[in-house]
Amino acid sequence: MINNEIFYLFAIISVGYILGNIKIKGFSLDVTAMLIVALIAGHYGMVISDAFQYFGLAIFIYAVGLQSGPGFF
Repeated sequence: MINNEIFYLFAIISVGYILGNIKIKGFSLDVTAMLIVALIAGHYGMVISDAFQYFGLAIFIYAVGLQSGPGFF
């Protein structure tokens, strides 16, 4: 298997983005699919450094804020 943290990060983002765009009866997971894919990847042993973990969390929170912020105000 590939032991590259950047590959893991972009693989999780890519798979999460693809799954987030799938709509079933008008329902989709959107950005949350990335978090779910990351949780599944972590369960199966994918480990990345703390710096990338904090970066991924910051990008996730930013994306959720962009998506839900305009509807909040």
